Amino acid sequence: MCTSVDIVIISDAYNDELRIMTENAIISLYKSENYINFITYIVESSNIDYSYINDNVHMVKPNPPFGYHKYLNLGRKEGNSEYVCLCNNDLLFKNGWASSLISEMDKDEKLLSASPISYEPHISENLLRLDMGNTYGYKSIYNIAGWAIFQKRIIYDIIGDLDETMVFWYADDDYGMVLKKYDLIHALVPTSRVDHLWSKTLFTKNEKEIKKLTTEQLNIYDTKWEHKGYHN
Repeated sequence: MCTSVDIVIISDAYNDELRIMTENAIISLYKSENYINFITYIVESSNIDYSYINDNVHMVKPNPPFGYHKYLNLGRKEGNSEYVCLCNNDLLFKNGWASSLISEMDKDEKLLSASPISYEPHISENLLRLDMGNTYGYKSIYNIAGWAIFQKRIIYDIIGDLDETMVFWYADDDYGMVLKKYDLIHALVPTSRVDHLWSKTLFTKNEKEIKKLTTEQLNIYDTKWEHKGYHN
């Protein structure tokens, strides 16, 4: 019997380039594993429908305004598989990425959260050695790759919903602080790989929108954590 994994992908394919990027992510996902049943929930802001790609692709229509954690919560609650992966749409999934993560979780029942590596930046910028094994911690990119967070669904029995005041940037930092607060383990797993194409959707927006989604988020993050004893 195949293991089922719920995949949540956030997308806003309002032009052809972004539509093709999301399509490529979905296609690569279903080519990446032979013995895993991916059930994919595309939280899509535009009117594009990707369900033709695979019978297990389901469209979820969010209500604006956009919120990264808001949309992830919406997609996550559509499924009930033992495993769930929270994803950007600017990804290409490599062979065996999910089975590698599940294998590590099988070895350590306390490992409830993990991320795959990406060529950019982990390999290209020499942020890790492929032979070094899993790296544990809460630091964005070095441990938590916010573009793909793979979880055992039971983690939400502990942490509750993702904080929807986190709209985009620092959402992964916030998630790391939540894990730290509850003393939960997260690992970056070098035997698992996706390729992250780096914010293709973000930089199609205007300067005001980009600022709201990026630098303004730092104030929200700092206000939340700096007085609570968990700040890095």
